[in-house]
Amino acid sequence: MTSVITERVGQCPDLHFSAATVALFSRRFEAILIALGFESAWTLVQGRWIEATLIAFGSRGFAQVEPILDSSGIRRRWNRVLQNDRSATIAASIRPYVHGSVLDLLCGAGDLAAALRSKELDFMLCERYVPSVLRHKPFQFVAFQDIFRELADVTFDTILLSTVLHHEYDPDSVLHWAGAHARRLILIENAIDADNDAEYQMLVDIFFNHCLNVTGAPSPGSHRTLHEWEQACTPYGDISVTQRLPDVPGVPLSHVLLIVEWR
Repeated sequence: MTSVITERVGQCPDLHFSAATVALFSRRFEAILIALGFESAWTLVQGRWIEATLIAFGSRGFAQVEPILDSSGIRRRWNRVLQNDRSATIAASIRPYVHGSVLDLLCGAGDLAAALRSKELDFMLCERYVPSVLRHKPFQFVAFQDIFRELADVTFDTILLSTVLHHEYDPDSVLHWAGAHARRLILIENAIDADNDAEYQMLVDIFFNHCLNVTGAPSPGSHRTLHEWEQACTPYGDISVTQRLPDVPGVPLSHVLLIVEWR
């Protein structure tokens, strides 16, 4: 099993997108910039330039966009919203369901755990590498490649999988491990729907992983509908909660929440 779900370093896919998908991304990009406090006329110019660049060059156009995000201050402001407001919004939505011993599986920078932190919760974070910011957060940490050995006989009251499975080449294997070690599984995912089709989801993934921040996270296109996420979770327990989350600051995608209770 380890060899199946040990991650590869993600390369930026070389893809072209439909004009409608690029236009949708551009409009939502502009809306986020305005929410970040940028002047509307300047924002409109940036949105139209990005739209033309992506139409001409596809995902390779993000290489031209990336330096602008840095020099303009967009990256700094956007990341602050992701770190604080996004994490707070998701934490507020799931806080009633998080209890006891908690594993935040593939936790990224640990911002969600920080937003959920309380004396009632015993957190452990897990990632493939140790982001430098985690060194300043008071949580236990286990490397992803070590969970098969160190946590083989451990069961957690709660395991969080927050917008990570669509980055996996084999999301079902990660879900299988989590489902076998959680009394309660909390899954937060982006879902394909009428307003966010698979092509749009892929474009946004590439933007976040290879432009706004160069994370090295892969963009394999493992996106699913809400029904498909429900089907994937069914073998691991009874789904007690299914809901769409409110708009998440800084993320131009819808989010769904599934709570799976161990049978």
